[in-house]
Amino acid sequence: MERVKIGLLGAGRMGKNHARVYSTLKGAELVAVVDSDLERARQIADRFGGHATGCIQDLVGEIDAASIAVPSSAHHEVGLELMTMGVDCLIEKPIAASLEEADQVLVRLEEPVFGDRAIDDALGLGSQHGVTVSRSVDA
Repeated sequence: MERVKIGLLGAGRMGKNHARVYSTLKGAELVAVVDSDLERARQIADRFGGHATGCIQDLVGEIDAASIAVPSSAHHEVGLELMTMGVDCLIEKPIAASLEEADQVLVRLEEPVFGDRAIDDALGLGSQHGVTVSRSVDA
């Protein structure tokens, strides 16, 4: 099975939890941890896999999907930047800091790069209800 290449944005408490979960999944490969605190990103990458970076642009062409676990106030900005790069995103809750920002994310998802494309990656994280990472296969 081809593994889904994951980029993790945010190396705080939630980011560390996402990294821990991905490290246990056969269908996922954590390839990068992005954080403004490069040392904290390195600690998570060293423990759970991937490399550390401080720049989202370093992920271009390297990942299939991203987990966004930055502070809630940045979910909107980081999510839109990754979606503009064509990256499928799992955004920690809340999706944005305001309804206006959440609407902008939803509008972005309706644009051609997403709206006319089948969803290839299915990601699920849950500490109580099981976890899956899979890649659909086009028939």
